[in-house]
Amino acid sequence: MEPDFRGLIENLRDIIYTADLNGMVTYVNPAVEVVLGYPPSEIVGRFIFDFVHREDAEKARGQLANLAANDLGWGEYRILSKRGEVRWVRSSCRPIYNGAGLIGVQGVLADITAHKLMQQKMQEQFHFLQTLMDAVPIPIFFKDCDGVYLGCNKAFGDFTGRSQKEIVGKTVYDVWPRELADVYYKADNGLFQSKGTQIYESSILHADDSPHDVVFHKAAFSGPDGHIAGLIGSCIDISERKQAEIALRESRGVLRTIIDANPEALFLLDTEGQVIDANETLAKRFNKTVPEIVGTSIFDVMSGEVLLERRKILKELVRTGQLKQNEDQRDGRDLENYYHPILNAEGKVEKIAVLSRDITEYRRAEAARRQLEDRLRRAEKMEALGIMAGGVAHDLNNALGILVGYAELLLYDIPKESPLREHAQNIMQGGERAAAVVQDLLILARRGVQSKKMVNLNLIIQQYLESPEFIHLSGSHSRVRLKTQLDTNLLNISGSSVHLFKTLENLVMNAAEAMPDGGLLTIRTENRYLDRPITGYDDIREGDYVLLTISDTGIGIPPQDINHIFEPFYTRKFLGRSGTGLGLAVVWGTVKDLGGYINIKSERGRGTTFALYFPIRREDLSMDQTAISEYMGKGETILIVDDVKEQRELAARMLFRLNYQVASVASGEEAVQYLKMGRADVIILDMVMDPGMDGLDTYKKILEIHPRQRAIMVSGFSETDRVTEAQALGAGAYVNKPYVMERLALAVRQELDRPL
Repeated sequence: MEPDFRGLIENLRDIIYTADLNGMVTYVNPAVEVVLGYPPSEIVGRFIFDFVHREDAEKARGQLANLAANDLGWGEYRILSKRGEVRWVRSSCRPIYNGAGLIGVQGVLADITAHKLMQQKMQEQFHFLQTLMDAVPIPIFFKDCDGVYLGCNKAFGDFTGRSQKEIVGKTVYDVWPRELADVYYKADNGLFQSKGTQIYESSILHADDSPHDVVFHKAAFSGPDGHIAGLIGSCIDISERKQAEIALRESRGVLRTIIDANPEALFLLDTEGQVIDANETLAKRFNKTVPEIVGTSIFDVMSGEVLLERRKILKELVRTGQLKQNEDQRDGRDLENYYHPILNAEGKVEKIAVLSRDITEYRRAEAARRQLEDRLRRAEKMEALGIMAGGVAHDLNNALGILVGYAELLLYDIPKESPLREHAQNIMQGGERAAAVVQDLLILARRGVQSKKMVNLNLIIQQYLESPEFIHLSGSHSRVRLKTQLDTNLLNISGSSVHLFKTLENLVMNAAEAMPDGGLLTIRTENRYLDRPITGYDDIREGDYVLLTISDTGIGIPPQDINHIFEPFYTRKFLGRSGTGLGLAVVWGTVKDLGGYINIKSERGRGTTFALYFPIRREDLSMDQTAISEYMGKGETILIVDDVKEQRELAARMLFRLNYQVASVASGEEAVQYLKMGRADVIILDMVMDPGMDGLDTYKKILEIHPRQRAIMVSGFSETDRVTEAQALGAGAYVNKPYVMERLALAVRQELDRPL
């Protein structure tokens, strides 16, 4: 042993020794004489077990025997001094090795006799209290500063399901699972440091493994020397209370969930109008969170008559305790409010529960229902007028046929120089003008439409602008400027050129006459795809249309006249100055006969726009062979992504004719799944798909699978920022719906040929 360490060891108060594997002492420090009364020379060469109390000898031998396996030994046992006194020691030892292996043991014996005697004295002192404690129904226990139970009453044993023998003299780690013992040990140390009292909630595990929630009450106590010697504690079972609290919280949670999920705004007020609580619906109405709403006053968001009325309602409700109800508007929303008083024990209003229903959609639905009823009545009226007009036209045709026919015969028989010839010519011209009116009546009756053919509105507009009728109109309204915006790729429709010509003539005439001081008259055509219905004068269904728009900057149509303008002879013009009173009735009859729709926008002093939607006809929409040869595919694969079945089928037929292999899916999600399993040379992505991902979000997901995927974006709307973002990510051309074969073929070919 090194000299420095020997000096240190020989001055220690604890006994330090070494022994061989049989327990024979080979070295012991001088402390052995202080503790046992033996000088070291009388110990060395003897066996350790010679000094161990016979009742503890087996324990000491077991410590030595297990040392090789555990590499560490620890225990408490009694030893005998030279004078036969019993001393308690805490033994710890470890093995000694050399190159040959385990050769002995090195140990430390700490004298804990005083500590043990104190424990014994404390146990003696506590003994007489045991009978008293056992009579107390509250579980009580004692511990020393090392966490050893010094005692407990019968109630504690019954509560934990353990006998007093299973508890007294054991540490918290002997009695409880380690996780629970750690909690107790930490709490006890905190109490000893504070030297006070301690109350906290924790748990106890019954011997049958059932947990109990408890409240611990602990207090530290001092020994004879004035130092903290241990603690006394009690525990109260609060499991039932805890379960009741959990059940209450759960019921409150369920109630809260129901309240927050309620589509109606619910909130609680005090008698001054301050918000005590509110649900998520109310918070969302104000774009806030519930904590931001609570504590505010409902009057902070009101002003004017609404504020005065709400203060009056609240004051009256507090005074009478009677349910109140009112309606108001906020931010364009219609609200229906119910105020329910909550009374205290004295019968006075303490709080007010408020339910605020948003009835905007209900009001809109009512308005839509009334609008639908108006449209139905209007359609029925027009149908009735059409039936009447058809009957009148039939009878007039018979009469006019005789009148015009005999006038023509008279012209053949009357000499040119006869003054009667002029009368016959006037009769003939009057009959012809009346016949034109009859034709208008037939259109209104939807009986006069000739056989429908494929026509192009651009050609009819050009014919009208070159006609004597328009030239005459231009001369009489010289201050009206004309502007045309005609789509050069306008698709065809099916209809009668004669009636479409007359429709255009009537709308242009009305627009010119609405600008007596001059203005701008605009004629516009375009292909328009609607992927969702439009609600206006007519409810326009989704689909492919040719849109004809006639706009003026004139005096506008009064709102009260809008619903009557298509009725025959309903006019604000001076009688006899222009027209027959059937002009817009002819427009209505023509559009309806072609399965189209009408929309009107008008503002007093700013003008009127008539928008006519004619269904596209595709029977004749084929490219010439030269164009086809330029855009033909080479068997490439195209994936069409569109939520409208008819649009998918139309695009597929076009691309199939162009020699492409075609697949189609109905949503962005389906497209992503398709491309996880396979590939496509080009995808055609509809920008607007509902429900689910739109075109941009779909393209982003696809790029995660195929980073260089070629794509064409399509939509019935104008190009948007989302289209631009998709193109920035790598998408190619943007194609407007409705599909035009040549335009679609060109876009696909360019995308396939575009360098990535």
